[in-house]
Amino acid sequence: MNFSQTQRYRRMVGKLIYLSITRLDLSNSVNVVSQFMQNPHIDRWNIVIQILKYVKGNSGQGLLY
Repeated sequence: MNFSQTQRYRRMVGKLIYLSITRLDLSNSVNVVSQFMQNPHIDRWNIVIQILKYVKGNSGQGLLY
């Protein structure tokens, strides 16, 4: 991945980390993809896309404070 794609990966994973505060079902998978922030690979990007598809499909779930 080039520099701009790496920055995009980092921003997206950062947003998922923030989202995982209220969506505990995401915490494990977000933890796995966040371990590769320094050296992301296209396979990890595909996992991030799958997480986003899951979030889109299950938008009504989460914790209400």
